[in-house]
Amino acid sequence: MMIITKNCKAALILLSFSVVLDAQAQSVEADLIEERIDLIDNQMQVVCTYAYGNELFALPQSIRQTSSRAPSVNITPGAPSNPYEPFIPTVPLVESNSSALGCDYSAVIELSHSILGSNDVGWARSEKTVISDIAINDLRVRKVRDNTNSCHHLELDGRIDEDSAEALRRIVQDMPSCTINGVTYYQTIYMNSLGGLLKYGYEIGKLLRESVIEAQVVDGQICASACALAFIAAQSRSMSGSAKLVFHAPYTISNGSVDCRTSNDISENLLSYYEAMIGADNATLLFQRTMSYCSSSDGWTINSDAAKLFGVVSR
Repeated sequence: MMIITKNCKAALILLSFSVVLDAQAQSVEADLIEERIDLIDNQMQVVCTYAYGNELFALPQSIRQTSSRAPSVNITPGAPSNPYEPFIPTVPLVESNSSALGCDYSAVIELSHSILGSNDVGWARSEKTVISDIAINDLRVRKVRDNTNSCHHLELDGRIDEDSAEALRRIVQDMPSCTINGVTYYQTIYMNSLGGLLKYGYEIGKLLRESVIEAQVVDGQICASACALAFIAAQSRSMSGSAKLVFHAPYTISNGSVDCRTSNDISENLLSYYEAMIGADNATLLFQRTMSYCSSSDGWTINSDAAKLFGVVSR
């Protein structure tokens, strides 16, 4: 038996770039329905696909020597319809403990709800219900309800653009308060984004501050640039595991090159924003580090302990 864990224009200013445990799982048994060979990371691998209810779970594994009981299989590809897609030959299953390509006939599947962009951080599937899963261009926002109380959380994953702040505003506006035994708690947003447009980073930050939403970046997530700008506005902010924040100077794209020659107003507004969110002393250092990185792919990168040291997180 195998164990599988599912985790199945004009010059715009750019900034691109609750307690949670490792996902607890409920185990179910699933049946093999297909095996195939795929090109994954430039290596040929067997992909074993299992079914449980209406869900499919695919597990890549290295090609291994097949059993002598398995029939010979011709895996020569035909001409794929899309030359950029790997060929996917399927093979018949045989009566043995494992199939022609070595997949086990049944597998224990661990069902869990993992936060978008995280390293399997989350809860048992039974504890959470996905209320909505919204995709807008390169952004995905998932609204999730805790099945044991009235609390919800949000999961932001992807690029921040002109639709992001408005989408979040509408979602947040419909979220009930999180009240347990007469005590009201923060609603939480988990943030995984390489950034986007400066203006909308500010707008999301303002929304988080006014809505009293806690921001978290958890193990495996990166909150960079416009995302980091929004993150620091939350009244409660935390990081855990391998989470990272990335800050760099605002820039425009001029003739295909990054140009960080921003106006004094933009710089002054950024510093004032930092001061309002994390205090003058911490803001000065953060502003200096931010402006020292003029890049669309690099920045001042800090982990959770560094964020505590420099006053970027609140706890």
